[in-house]
Amino acid sequence: MPIASLLTNNRHSRAKAVREAGALVEQGHALERDKVYQPAMHVYQEGIDHQGFKQLTQAMQASAYVGLGHAAGATHREYQRALDAYRDGFAHSGFQALPPDRQAGAYVGLGRALRGLNQHERAINAYRVGIGHRGFEKLSPDWQAGVHIGLGHALDRLGWHPEAIAAYRDGIKHAGFQELQPEAQAHAYLGLGNALGQAGDYQSAQAVYEDGFRHRGYAALSPVVQDRAFAGRNYALNNGYELEKAARLERAGFIRSMPPESARVMQAQSTCLHSPGHAGAPGSRMPLVLQAGVRR
Repeated sequence: MPIASLLTNNRHSRAKAVREAGALVEQGHALERDKVYQPAMHVYQEGIDHQGFKQLTQAMQASAYVGLGHAAGATHREYQRALDAYRDGFAHSGFQALPPDRQAGAYVGLGRALRGLNQHERAINAYRVGIGHRGFEKLSPDWQAGVHIGLGHALDRLGWHPEAIAAYRDGIKHAGFQELQPEAQAHAYLGLGNALGQAGDYQSAQAVYEDGFRHRGYAALSPVVQDRAFAGRNYALNNGYELEKAARLERAGFIRSMPPESARVMQAQSTCLHSPGHAGAPGSRMPLVLQAGVRR
């Protein structure tokens, strides 16, 4: 075969490979938009592994890595795979050519993957970069609400309760909150209740916990999450009762009439009883079924 014909055939083969790789990436985008994440993950990976992938535009290559991260992170079982994909996307020279919302989505998606891997402090940093990005407001409302809730969960896990309360409230009051899955909504209320209780606002915590228990998405939550919520609610109830009892005694003049040393002992006992390390408090070594109390 003449050399010219060989060159022509090679060009045609390369062009065909590029078209096939591009079609796979576009198919991944379509599946991702439709929130069909498991197939999207496989199609993105097939496109990235295709021999024509490196001939695509730099922006399309970077977008494919970001898309793979989104799809893998949304399956709730592929967080490490998502993390690796996001890293490839950020490191790619085409990342800066992506639309602002795609860039913002990559940062908040990275936050979700890191939180799924229990790297909460790094997740908080990623979430905050994404929220502060100029493209964040172009994300869908439900995604924005979910990001605030995810940030609240990460903050709560680290014990940064005032910041967690603010993040949860930002998510719950967001216009996109009602578009989230019911179990995600219920989990947000329970997370806010825990943060409020740990911050000492026991009355508000009790009310928010009840919102979570009554929510239609509560039944879909795992038994572990439900048990922790009951333990947290009981912790808020017990501490709220002790504060109310102390206030009543003070109003009656009982505490003021006690000798100073007796008053200090009484206060120390109350503090010890409801400290986070005590068996009746969330996070103690007491079995969950006993922490939770009697369910009604």
